[in-house]
Amino acid sequence: MKTNQIILHAAVAAALAAGSTAVWAQGKKGVVKIGINETLSGKFVAVGTPPSVAIRLAIHEINDKGGFKVGDTTYTLQPVEVDNRSEGPGVVAGMTKLIEDEKIKIIFGPTVSVLANQAQEMTVPAKVIHLSAAGSWQSLGYLNDPKKPLLFGTQNPLNALARTEIAAVKELGAKKVAYFSADDDTTKGNMGPFLAEAKAAGIEVTTILFPYATADFSSFVSRAKAAKVDSIHFLHPQNSAPNVLRAAVELQAIPKGFSGRQTGAAAALKLAMGKPVPVPYVSAQSTPDLDYPSTPKVKAYAERLRNTGIDLGYNVTFSFFTYDFVHMMAAAMTKAGTVDDTAKIAAVFGSMTYDGVAGKICFATNPRASQYDGTLVSVRNGKVSAKPVPSPCK
Repeated sequence: MKTNQIILHAAVAAALAAGSTAVWAQGKKGVVKIGINETLSGKFVAVGTPPSVAIRLAIHEINDKGGFKVGDTTYTLQPVEVDNRSEGPGVVAGMTKLIEDEKIKIIFGPTVSVLANQAQEMTVPAKVIHLSAAGSWQSLGYLNDPKKPLLFGTQNPLNALARTEIAAVKELGAKKVAYFSADDDTTKGNMGPFLAEAKAAGIEVTTILFPYATADFSSFVSRAKAAKVDSIHFLHPQNSAPNVLRAAVELQAIPKGFSGRQTGAAAALKLAMGKPVPVPYVSAQSTPDLDYPSTPKVKAYAERLRNTGIDLGYNVTFSFFTYDFVHMMAAAMTKAGTVDDTAKIAAVFGSMTYDGVAGKICFATNPRASQYDGTLVSVRNGKVSAKPVPSPCK
């Protein structure tokens, strides 16, 4: 296990242990292993760390309350985590360990699309319940495929996300927007729905893609300015958004302002220029916002994440891709009456409506993607406002 993983795991355990109030049930006891295959090192580490920490937090909370019952047995959860190092071979090695060596039946991750695509090739034939926020699982049809009923997307449906993003663009009053994103599978999975929603709204889009590790965005922003766009809309990687925003302000390329997916208010308040930017800014959040919580549940969850002592960085809201779903999975096993029959557990899990931190959570049927609350976070003249986008679940 790598040093950063040891520190991460120890920090979660130490931060939470002091508040332990477990009342352990008498009688038969069992353990259910939860697999985690994430990018805990390498170039995608900022993407994989928040979902992994959130799984461990949820597992601790469930176990701290005494676990969950299935029949006459009380079960606790045991996380088994592998670091795929942001590489395909690491994904394969990790899945081999989780599926073949550990015999795990429920696995989370990877979150990054190109890695998640590879991972599902191993979990599907093994009849493992597999959860990921990878947008490509939707765009490639994996979550529509009747031969893959155990795959679950933990991100809102891409068309719903695109509608929220276009709502952000409309907030700026933009009619011609440059769509900025890394040239990779994540962008390919998300760009189509955005372009479709933009066309329906009468918004013209210029697509500008860049290498993932780009640091200087001046040339790309200059292309947007030459195209005479009103604004820039940014998809990912989210930690590059402040650099793009700063370049756009300095080059006076965005007369209407800047918007982005899950880019957060901090980009406009301090990260781009060290002070509030002089243009309107809107972040289209596919999750609740942890800095500007809309409910007491979100506020309390944000505090619990802070108490772990782990800096989850710019992608902290990616923790919503896993946290509620661990609790939801435990409830599904209880209702299904089994911890072994993945088909029965998946059938219950996919039909549930769960009242979680992220609001009411349920799964759409086509694709099999989760639905929960989002947020539009606006920054104008240094002042922040947050508008919830409610879940459609009943």
